[in-house]
Amino acid sequence: NNATSEDKATALRSIEEIYVDRGEPQKYIAFLKSIDYNVTDKEKDALSFKAAEAQYQNGNYDKAIAAYTSYIREFPNGLSILAALYQRAESYFILKKYNEALPDYENLITRGQSTYYARSLRKAGLIAYNVKKDFGKAYNYYSQWTTIATGDDLFEAQLGTVRSAYRLGGKSAEVYSLAEAVKGNA
Repeated sequence: NNATSEDKATALRSIEEIYVDRGEPQKYIAFLKSIDYNVTDKEKDALSFKAAEAQYQNGNYDKAIAAYTSYIREFPNGLSILAALYQRAESYFILKKYNEALPDYENLITRGQSTYYARSLRKAGLIAYNVKKDFGKAYNYYSQWTTIATGDDLFEAQLGTVRSAYRLGGKSAEVYSLAEAVKGNA
């Protein structure tokens, strides 16, 4: 009774799911090699990210951080590097490890426009203002965010800019001008 190629593919997907859910992509890759299956770099990348994402989606943030860190180290230019950086930052943020989250948000900001750019500016601004008390950085992040934000996000970005400028000891006229812009969007 020989298994069909469809049966083999189903079995491999089931085994993959077990390893991924357990956060053990390397063990799955080792298993595949043991049965003479050639694993491409693209497949390794996808498996490693998928395992980290499973931990993140299940709310296992400490495990997600470790898995994303492994992914980022192994695939610094990986297909999912932006998502890995953002979700690791979010994991740190959820665990209130703000000092660890900030470098990932900053990394995403320096990479420029992406799905995570605006959200990273917001979170970096929040951390710089509330945790680090670095009002200069907060001002820069919020100011950048105002250039792309709309609706309620624009109001929040402008408000962050005004607050940061005020905390920096900004000139009354400058702070007043920023406040007027915020008032216009309220």
